Amino acid sequence: ITGLVAQEALVESFVSGKPLLEMVGSDRAPQLAEWGCKIVLEMLFYHNFVHGDLHPGNLLYTDDGRIGILDAGICMEMDESHHADMMIILTSFLKSDGKTAALTMVDSSKANEPLDVQDFIDGITNMVEESHHQSFFDHAGEYVAQICALACKHHVKLDPIFITSALAMKLMEGASMELDPALSLIELGLPMAVSDAVFSYVQLPWAKKAAS
Repeated sequence: ITGLVAQEALVESFVSGKPLLEMVGSDRAPQLAEWGCKIVLEMLFYHNFVHGDLHPGNLLYTDDGRIGILDAGICMEMDESHHADMMIILTSFLKSDGKTAALTMVDSSKANEPLDVQDFIDGITNMVEESHHQSFFDHAGEYVAQICALACKHHVKLDPIFITSALAMKLMEGASMELDPALSLIELGLPMAVSDAVFSYVQLPWAKKAAS
């Protein structure tokens, strides 16, 4: 709560509502699914941070008809470099450019062996080529699982911010699909990725790196 928070004290407000997934099957479920996805996508694309514990238990349908996010103090803020890398990775997947996405992930990681790195890049490239007919956002959960499996197999260290962001997207994808199986994440995610607001040199400096 603004005015009560100090360096050694965090004061949070009480949010009255019920678990978001209890709204499955209700008339409002499709709208709530869309809102939930937009929340995570806007965090990543526009606001430069990600909630660090975005499981369904931290999502409420509030008494006033909104989505309430609990434990919002648990978050990771991306600096300009991290944000640039994250956006390059996401937009590369959207463009079915697996090599650029993989190279950016490797560039962001530390202490990787050259052979392992090349195998990882080849794995990500093959994954994207084999599923080029699918949308990244519509299959984000599957891709996250495959990326983590490839990183483990080839001993490539991924940046914790990437893992946190990917898991947040995966968790919200799962909750939103429960609410509305017909939801198309590509219709929500793609406009954010390519809109003038996202690629504005004035508003978001990471676009300079993405364009270079």
